[in-house]
Amino acid sequence: MGLPIHIDPRKLAMQISRLEGRVDASKLPRLAAAVNSISGEATATLNFENERSRAALVDGEVNIKVEVQCQRCLDPVAVELQAVFALQVISGEEYVDRVATAREPWIVEDRMANLHQMLEDELLLVLPAVNYHPVGTCTGDTFMTHREPDEVVESPFNVLKSFKTRT
Repeated sequence: MGLPIHIDPRKLAMQISRLEGRVDASKLPRLAAAVNSISGEATATLNFENERSRAALVDGEVNIKVEVQCQRCLDPVAVELQAVFALQVISGEEYVDRVATAREPWIVEDRMANLHQMLEDELLLVLPAVNYHPVGTCTGDTFMTHREPDEVVESPFNVLKSFKTRT
């Protein structure tokens, strides 16, 4: 089942709701621009509840498979993104200091929020900065220099350390 685009997170939290579903790749344009391609749909599970102080809380997880460019061989490599999040709904940036330390703020100024945009934000946050094929399966492995684990590399800062011991 597809997840709705717009939701009222505060109302869902008051009702202690759970949403499970999918988001089509076409609804994630910023993620599509950051990767080579998206393989299928994103799947998400979200739990909404209220804290004792009546703050709306959202706990969830979103998963998707994407194809990115290997930085070693420049061939495509499949990566599975999994974002686990714990959010607290707030109405503006001035309330960020009220967010619990174990949670991230989700600023929802109006009653309705764009759920797909929030899920896309979470996926973009877990997208690796650098991607590689596993060692041994990459055509770029031949250009890597392998160092023995016991090999000691002299630090370039040893020269500075010698200056410190002289004074």
